[in-house]
Amino acid sequence: MQMKEVCEKFDLTPDTIRYYEKIGLIGEVPRDKNGYRVFLEKNLNEIYFSKVMRGAGILVKELVEYVKLVQIGEETIKERKNILLDERENIQKNIEELQMTLSILDRKIKNYDERILNFEREKLNNHLSNRH
Repeated sequence: MQMKEVCEKFDLTPDTIRYYEKIGLIGEVPRDKNGYRVFLEKNLNEIYFSKVMRGAGILVKELVEYVKLVQIGEETIKERKNILLDERENIQKNIEELQMTLSILDRKIKNYDERILNFEREKLNNHLSNRH
């Protein structure tokens, strides 16, 4: 897959993909005879993983550390799992905070709905009482 297709598929810029490759989040991407990157399935999986993790708020630094451990091999399995567990815990906390914020927003919106409804009723009552 060519760069343009990868950018469209993952909604990322070429600069972001090149940066991910430069810092090691994406393994080496082979090039065709003209020097253009040809992304393999392995590269696409790495891009997807990086994009999803970044979208969840995981720092680039943490991702780079994780990928380096993956490259080292089997002896880093426990360490990698611990990184993922830590990140999962952080995401869970973020979800709880967002749920709380959503609840507050829902209450405020409901309050405004009630105020609007009361305002409209009052206007209608005033209109009706002025007609008599």
